[in-house]
Amino acid sequence: MKHKVLIAFETFDEDRKIIESELSEVAEIIYVKNRRDVKREIEDCEVVICSWLSESEIATANKLRFVQTVMAGVDRFNFKLLREKGIMLSSGKGCNAVPVAEHAMALILALSKRIVEYDREIKEGRWVGYTFETMLDDLWGKTLVILGYGNIGRELARMAKSFGMKIIGIKRSEPSVPYDEYADLLVSFENIEKVLPEADFLVILTPLTQETKGMIDESKLKLLKRSAFLINLGRGSVIDERSLYKALKERWIRGAGLDVWWAYPPDPYTPSKLGIHLLENVVATPHKGGWTREARRRCIKFAVKNVRRFLMGETPLNIVDYNRGY
Repeated sequence: MKHKVLIAFETFDEDRKIIESELSEVAEIIYVKNRRDVKREIEDCEVVICSWLSESEIATANKLRFVQTVMAGVDRFNFKLLREKGIMLSSGKGCNAVPVAEHAMALILALSKRIVEYDREIKEGRWVGYTFETMLDDLWGKTLVILGYGNIGRELARMAKSFGMKIIGIKRSEPSVPYDEYADLLVSFENIEKVLPEADFLVILTPLTQETKGMIDESKLKLLKRSAFLINLGRGSVIDERSLYKALKERWIRGAGLDVWWAYPPDPYTPSKLGIHLLENVVATPHKGGWTREARRRCIKFAVKNVRRFLMGETPLNIVDYNRGY
């Protein structure tokens, strides 16, 4: 009898071709159209490929042994429940490193070159003159601090290095070396307050865990230069929302580029209950950093190959450590 594998996310034709080419010989593949179907079908499945699973879905999964998410982030999963039921979880981290790093560079450029601001001026019929206040910024020689120096962080460092930027990477634990091929300096989370004052750009890429929730608060934001820009492609709640609102409104920092938020549909306060997305010194995008055709293809290919590894008795890659939260 074949193993039952539930595909619990919306699939396109190309996705199904990838899934079936890798799994059709070893598994019975079950597709669902909505969340109600997930709860019904998951009862008899050993493996689920998904973007996320609710607590009630996990609770009804009596035969489930392995969950493979096509996403890099896993903060929406109930780790306690997964551990209690003996279910292994694997993430898709690394598959979207290139597009997320590119998106970070796009936000860095949009802010430093005032692209959104000047586009709006032109569309509203105003020509911005050549005054001291209207000048742009070079990236060459500027310092980029990357909070969360993992797959995406290293890719961003590689890109930023080509712009002549100085790179400081902040890792969760003490780095084994003080620098690498792209980073001029590597430090641990414990040393964040020492390097924030150097940042011309602070890019947040760290996952959301108990340790990182609210990490960037008022005290950290006040360490940044008044000319600094903050960019977040990690998770909204890594930043204290009210503190960032004050920092932007009162100009403790110059501006922000945000792709991740504190609330998502159908929450009525999407994406910020304080209206951070409406501020003129904010460039906002709707969590699209990793949403590219190429990244989706890579994530699904990795997911199905990793499921096949599991079904063939091999150890899957990217197993989530429930204690660390990623």
